[in-house]
Amino acid sequence: MNTFFKRTLSASVYAVLFIGSMCAGRLLNSVFWGDVIFTAFMLFVAEGCVFEYYRLVSVKDVRPMAWVGYVATAVAIIPFAFIRLNIFDLDVPNFLSELIFEMAALLLLLVAIGVVIGQLWHHSVNPFTDVAHTLFPLLYVVVSVWAMFVEQLWGVFVLVVVLVWVNDSGA
Repeated sequence: MNTFFKRTLSASVYAVLFIGSMCAGRLLNSVFWGDVIFTAFMLFVAEGCVFEYYRLVSVKDVRPMAWVGYVATAVAIIPFAFIRLNIFDLDVPNFLSELIFEMAALLLLLVAIGVVIGQLWHHSVNPFTDVAHTLFPLLYVVVSVWAMFVEQLWGVFVLVVVLVWVNDSGA
């Protein structure tokens, strides 16, 4: 299959899924299921981005701990989405939502420390490069996905997604 047609087809499928996940609540006439579908789609996209990043950097002498990155991405996105979107219609007090964020941040800090220790014990050729490539998707991908859940940045983020998508498809 020609590269142009393959990229156009994949961009079209992504566009349908992205728009469908945004409109799922209206189509199902349920805010709850719309939020769940949108969160699941964004988690799927984030994990796909992390997978693509690890696939691109897995070259000679670079061995990121990919499974740690996948788990840490989910740990970083799911609590934020549940609290921010209030998926279960819980009246979560501010202190509890702050506690959940702090627990997720503490867990991610422990993951980062564990990655450093694990890579040093793994006896890889470039342990700090491996650590950097293991943890960078958390900063790069997760912060981008978090922007989707912040209402004030919604329009800006959609504009950036559309511009990047059009430029990438055109390239």
